Amino acid sequence: LLLPNNEKETSSSSVSVIKTVEMSSKKLESFTGAYWYEKDSYARHIVLENDTLRYVRGGNNRSNLVPVGENMFRMIGVDVELTVNFTGDLMEVTVDDEAPYIHKKYTPVDPTSDVLGEYVGSFYSPELETSYEFFLEEGELKWHHPRLGDQKIEFLKQDVLKGGWPIDVIKVQRG
Repeated sequence: LLLPNNEKETSSSSVSVIKTVEMSSKKLESFTGAYWYEKDSYARHIVLENDTLRYVRGGNNRSNLVPVGENMFRMIGVDVELTVNFTGDLMEVTVDDEAPYIHKKYTPVDPTSDVLGEYVGSFYSPELETSYEFFLEEGELKWHHPRLGDQKIEFLKQDVLKGGWPIDVIKVQRG
C-alpha cells in the first residue's frame, strides 16, 4: 500500500477479542428459562440451541451468549458491550457502563379459559373516571369501552396483562 507524503495507515474500526471459557451443556442448561423485568413489565427467555445459549426478546429476535466466566456471558453480534450474569434466580443484564437491569426467573403460565375467566368483570378507573368490561370471546380475553370498542388483552404472566392503547400494562392486585 502506497501512502503519499509519509502518511501512516490508520484503522477506524476496532476489533475486540472476547476471551471465552469452556462450559458443559448441563451447566448451560441451568441458565435457561423465562426472566421477568418488573420495572418495564417485559420478559426475556434464555434458551439452549445447538450447545449455545440464546437471549430471546421475542419471535426471531435473539442473540447468542458466550460464556466468559462461571455465571457470566457476553452477547455477541450487537453494537454495545452487553454482559449477562446469573445469580440464583436473577439475571443481571448490563449494557456498557449502565446500571444493570435485574430480571427475576419465573414460570410462564399458558392461560386456559379458566385462568382467563378469573379476569372477567367490570373495572373502574378513578383516574379516567370510566369503566372497562373484561370478557372472554372464543377463548380470548378482551376489554370493551363504549367509545373505544373491543380490544384484545395479551396475557404476559400471572396477574400481568397487556391491553393495548390506552390501557397498556395491567397489573392485577388481588384481595
